[in-house]
Amino acid sequence: GPDHDLPNVLIIGDSISIGYTRDVRSLLEGKAHVVHNPGNAQGTTLGRKELAAWLGKTRWDVIHFNWGLHDLKRVKTAGTSQNSNDPNDPHQASLAQYTENMNVLVKQLKDTGAGLIFATTTPFPAGVRPYRAPEDARRYNEAAVQIMHANEITVNDLYGLVLPRLDDWQKPVNVHFTGAGSRAMAEQVAEHILGAL
Repeated sequence: GPDHDLPNVLIIGDSISIGYTRDVRSLLEGKAHVVHNPGNAQGTTLGRKELAAWLGKTRWDVIHFNWGLHDLKRVKTAGTSQNSNDPNDPHQASLAQYTENMNVLVKQLKDTGAGLIFATTTPFPAGVRPYRAPEDARRYNEAAVQIMHANEITVNDLYGLVLPRLDDWQKPVNVHFTGAGSRAMAEQVAEHILGAL
């Protein structure tokens, strides 16, 4: 269970956050007890179903969260995880649905009283599978950042951090990162968490 001598930190996110959490945990050793939500937080659709369970009964001091990369992927039927490689198929959550879902999730997160940090969704090249349009990362981030500003939530711009270094830090034709990319993100995540503690 949580170590009650240390602040409790929850990281909510998809495989990108799973990739950096271990490094965040070691960077914050002795300073914070860092937990990732069970499994992959996927998109805002799953978030709305599971957030209450992920929050549980713990009093969180800081919650660092992201949804976006799954929301903007194409699926056979909107709202499902039936991945599609067809650009004509719907997003898992349209930009309007993502915005609506994010407003609901932000309200739930604010109710915890924790310090909140939103991490922007990381960029990716054309050609990834399931189909994702590279410009959607920016579009979905713009919508999310507006919500964060309206709610006075800190934004950790991971998109901006990795964008100039994708050739070094991202696996080829992939949304996922190398160890070096995950470590670079972990340093910026840990810094933001320390700033919020």
